[in-house]
Amino acid sequence: MNKKRVGIGAVLIICSAIAYWRGYAPGIVENTRQTISLAAYQFLVAQSKIVEPFKQWLHNRRAARELEQQLADTAKQCQELLAENIRLKGTLTHAQEIEELCSFAARYKKNNLRVAQVLARCFSDAGHYFLIDAGSAHGIELDMAVTYNNNLIGKISEVYRWYSKVCLITDRTCKVAAYGDKNHSHGIHEGCNHEDETSLCYVDHLQPLEPGEMLISSGDGLVFPEGFGIGHITTTTPGPLHHEVTVTPLCDLRAIRYCTVFAKGELRT
Repeated sequence: MNKKRVGIGAVLIICSAIAYWRGYAPGIVENTRQTISLAAYQFLVAQSKIVEPFKQWLHNRRAARELEQQLADTAKQCQELLAENIRLKGTLTHAQEIEELCSFAARYKKNNLRVAQVLARCFSDAGHYFLIDAGSAHGIELDMAVTYNNNLIGKISEVYRWYSKVCLITDRTCKVAAYGDKNHSHGIHEGCNHEDETSLCYVDHLQPLEPGEMLISSGDGLVFPEGFGIGHITTTTPGPLHHEVTVTPLCDLRAIRYCTVFAKGELRT
């Protein structure tokens, strides 16, 4: 009898537990699901606020490094192109500056002829001269004529191994036999240590001479060749025996960077 009661009680308890579980289990499952979803939401929020920005920062940093490298490469290429551009411009300028001199030099035999660069220049009361980058090692000798295109600018007055001194036509010690191109009145051109003014001396007062005439070297003497421009006659005043003549040089001597050096006998015939 007691065993039957125990068995019935156990059955009733199990049935009650089952009924209880069936009544409350959906709530528990739902609560569990909501708890899990809340945890997942918090994880997603944390990922969006922490992980994703960190990943984006890494990406941006990598991109910034790549851009910096590209910028450095571009800057290097720019510097190389700039250097090349400067080199080409320098070469072009040099070629343009000496093109006329080289064409002019074609009129002369190649022996003892050289295109030289002006290294230094002096215009003072003591004298007017150039220093050029050609000396005895390059075949330069005393009294060689120095020209710029078809203009006479001086003669070699001192020679060293690697450079030489050019006495300019504006120097008071430089004297050149010359004549006016219109009336062919002859005289001696002399410098007076002024850049923009020289003189023509010993022109007989009976010889006609006019302002504006071009003064050309006559070739008389042992130094200067014939046929080179020297200057324009500015003023002429008749004197008792000779004209007093002022001349304006054809060349701006301060602007000359290259010149041609040759001996008088080098002119082609």
